[in-house]
Amino acid sequence: MEKLNQEMEECVRQRTAELQAIKAELESCIYTIAHELQTPLITVQGFTAALQEDYAGVLDEEGQEYLTYIQQSIVRMDKSIQDLLEWVQAGQMIYVCKSVSMQNVLATALEQLQAQLDAKHICVILRQNLPTVYGDDRRLTQVWMNLLTNAIKYMGENETPQIEIGWTEQKQCYQFHIDELTDRTLALTDFPFGITSSIQ
Repeated sequence: MEKLNQEMEECVRQRTAELQAIKAELESCIYTIAHELQTPLITVQGFTAALQEDYAGVLDEEGQEYLTYIQQSIVRMDKSIQDLLEWVQAGQMIYVCKSVSMQNVLATALEQLQAQLDAKHICVILRQNLPTVYGDDRRLTQVWMNLLTNAIKYMGENETPQIEIGWTEQKQCYQFHIDELTDRTLALTDFPFGITSSIQ
């Protein structure tokens, strides 16, 4: 029995060492990628600032709007990179959880994706206001952006493209969904996800 325990302890030590090595390698990889992403981002940021300063009078209202979208995307990307670096340094992702209006979170995500929605003339339909949940508003915004980006990407060519957003209240959470709608049929794309309710 003692020998068996020793073998098990040795196995656990080896496995722990392997996991620590993998974790260190992953953190190093993420750290490198984050820094590599910063260089082109700084370049884009510099050119957009120059464009804003030198050609503001040349761009029409639509051009100015596109430039604003680019600048907002730069800020968002920079924040994501900083979050990655913080995660590497802290050893875990930092969440700031609080009561969050999902309606405001969705509005932020839609605002950041407005250029993509306009490009495909997509109408977003919200049948009812979204509830308040408990979570990290930045992470929730990213979730909505990821889901909406997928819906936009796979929308296809439709005369009246629409995305409908809805939700249902479950026993201990809210379930949200995104559906692609056309004038002919309901597409198969459906991205349901649950968020714990702030009302316990």
